[in-house]
Amino acid sequence: MDFSHHFSQSKPAFGGPGIPPRWSPSAKDGVGTAYSTSSHVWYTVFRGILSEIYYPTIDRPQIRDLQYLIGDNQTFVHEEKRHLQSQTEALSPHSLGFRITNIDPDGRYKIVKEILGNPHQNSLLISTKILGEKDFLKKLHLYVLLAPHLQSTGWGNNGYFTSVAGKKILVACKDDAWLALAATIPFTQGSCGYVGASDGWTDLMDNHRMDWEFDSALDGNIALTGALDWQEGTPFTLGLAFGNSFHNAVTVLFQSLDVPFPQHQARFIEQWDRLEGHVLPLDQHSEDEGKLFHMSHSLLAAHEDKRYQGAMIASLSVPWGETKGDEDLGGYHLVWTRDLYQSATGLLASGSIETPLRALIYLAATQQEEGGFYQNFWINGEPYWRGIQLDEVSFPIILAWRLHAAGLLRQFDPYPMVMQAARYLIENGPATPQDRWEENSGYSPSTLASNIAALTCAASFAESRNDKKTAAFIQQYADFLERHVVAWTVTTQGTLLPDIKRHFIRIKPVDPNDPHPDEDPNHGVLLLNNQSEGNQAEFDGKEIVDAGFLELVRYGVMKPNDPLIEDSLQVIDKILKVETPLGPCWRRYNHDGYGEKEDGSPYDGSGRGRAWPLLTGERGHYELAAGRDVHAFVRAMEGFAKCTGLLPEQIWDTTDLPKSHLFLGRPTGSAMPLMWAHSEYIKLLRSIQDGRAFDLIAPVTDRYWKKQQSVTLEIWKFNRQPQRVTPGTTLRILAPLPFVLHWTSDEWQKAQDTRSTETSISIEFVDIEIPFAQRAPTRFTFYWPLANQWEGREFQVSVEK
Repeated sequence: MDFSHHFSQSKPAFGGPGIPPRWSPSAKDGVGTAYSTSSHVWYTVFRGILSEIYYPTIDRPQIRDLQYLIGDNQTFVHEEKRHLQSQTEALSPHSLGFRITNIDPDGRYKIVKEILGNPHQNSLLISTKILGEKDFLKKLHLYVLLAPHLQSTGWGNNGYFTSVAGKKILVACKDDAWLALAATIPFTQGSCGYVGASDGWTDLMDNHRMDWEFDSALDGNIALTGALDWQEGTPFTLGLAFGNSFHNAVTVLFQSLDVPFPQHQARFIEQWDRLEGHVLPLDQHSEDEGKLFHMSHSLLAAHEDKRYQGAMIASLSVPWGETKGDEDLGGYHLVWTRDLYQSATGLLASGSIETPLRALIYLAATQQEEGGFYQNFWINGEPYWRGIQLDEVSFPIILAWRLHAAGLLRQFDPYPMVMQAARYLIENGPATPQDRWEENSGYSPSTLASNIAALTCAASFAESRNDKKTAAFIQQYADFLERHVVAWTVTTQGTLLPDIKRHFIRIKPVDPNDPHPDEDPNHGVLLLNNQSEGNQAEFDGKEIVDAGFLELVRYGVMKPNDPLIEDSLQVIDKILKVETPLGPCWRRYNHDGYGEKEDGSPYDGSGRGRAWPLLTGERGHYELAAGRDVHAFVRAMEGFAKCTGLLPEQIWDTTDLPKSHLFLGRPTGSAMPLMWAHSEYIKLLRSIQDGRAFDLIAPVTDRYWKKQQSVTLEIWKFNRQPQRVTPGTTLRILAPLPFVLHWTSDEWQKAQDTRSTETSISIEFVDIEIPFAQRAPTRFTFYWPLANQWEGREFQVSVEK
């Protein structure tokens, strides 16, 4: 149907296309959505106003911000986020609706807004009332200002001030994305303009009056402005609706405003309260009467998409968004397999069972054909960054095992996904192209911990299917990794703490494409990302540390009282620990550049990494495993959260900078909320209740705490070709296709041909025992039966004396 007659262009705005668009700051005060799956709108709150709003999926922001402007038409105009003092609180302990009170610094008036998502349709509702002295309120004029960023971009938006069914409304569109804005009170004026030139903010800040009334602003970075017919003491509801057409958006808007706000609110809160009826009473282990626990659970649930169920994003935020434009589409509203796993297991720890299974099924559908997973992706599975992180291949296996062990898989069989992922880990490891901090390649203790745990879980799956041969093969590869963790990732020449020479490092730098890597952790130079121009960027790998080795304890690969773990923690505490008034926190690694600059200005590709609250949770898990009290870590995480229960990615870790809104122990401009941090908090409470780490994996502890490893293997693969082997070891040679190994251990005085053994995960292998008396190298080449050809080159592995 043609609705073009609704759109006049008789008074087009000037100044197009406007200034370059930017997103809103990331440090949110609130994040919400209606719990109902029929409402496909998510919203965020920053400094008393609405910032990014997402529709129709959780990864697609459609506006930059929405706020009121208020003034007397003569002497002042106040912008909510800039001029008023803001207080934000949740509408109820469980729901993700918010009451915002924005107060005039001179105390003359305040704006009270209650914000929630329509529990039945694709709209957002803001119940608004303005309080103050009657005589002063009579002078005030109220305006609404909206900055559309439809289709997740600020450029190319179109805006109109028009009328439907006798009601004036503001409309914006781009392609098939539409929004419509109106209230239960009428607009007396309306205008569409280009940001920085002809928008309503620029107009009002000039002479405190709305002089411009443009009916259209096309193909630019635009803003919509409406003067509301507000009268002193009159509450009203502002509605913002979304749709895939003009008709759809306007219909939803009018229907939403037709239902009294209290009815929407009662239904909204009831839905969220119903969800909380299924969680475990972990609040009894909190230090804040369960406030952060209940909000964390709701936030985890809210970060699941409603069309692509099971898809859970890292955060409804764009870190340092005020510096980011259309060129940075992703922000944190993407799926990272790591973050999804953390969110799913956080919900599992709280007693929720539906979403973790949906997450597993979603991951199975997203898995690449060869068994891996992209670094991150949009919720429809389309990759954003295509990096490979081997821990992100491990986590789906572990999630599958957890659900299997708990009897929660129902009709879904994850076995094919598990076996494909296990094959990928064996074929492509042990060096990861990126560690969990997504920056460096090599041998990472945290990645190896997840790989060992995942492969042990995969072997358990194979054993349950009575495929004992494949189970043994997978487990033996996990054993190979476990035997090499210390050799690959522990320096014996540490200098960070003079009395401790032997400790874990963050990562042993290795090129995953180098088949002959130097695997000595005392060697190697690490190139660190995010360093400012002119600053040192290359460091000895042995001098860069993080606490990722605690994952070895978390999954049960190493015992918590291992002296190597305890010594390494002393180094971590000296180099990375930050004491705040709220409790201890830790930085990721020394010389980290991902964070605000020293002067408090936003990260722009370089800066200084700040302290991460999730690392306080990880340390709490370790301390619990070591048999110590962990309530100080619980209190710290609760202290790091905002009053509305949002945990940040990073907190400020040095002297206060009030002008930059940066205070010791309080959020920075990084992502907030970060779901990984909320999951870590919930799992810490669950671990306290259970008396053991929730993430501990029984088959892993059974094998490695009790030293049940089998044969001692050295693995040779085309992507890792060891140059030497110890006598008494079994040299296992792997390939992805059937082969005949033509080999000798006496310089070809006698040659042997050994046909490869197959496994059900399409990896073939040959084992060669290395006798204690052997001195000559093992030399070999391959014959490939399927292609009827020889490899055409010889390989050798020397014997260590």
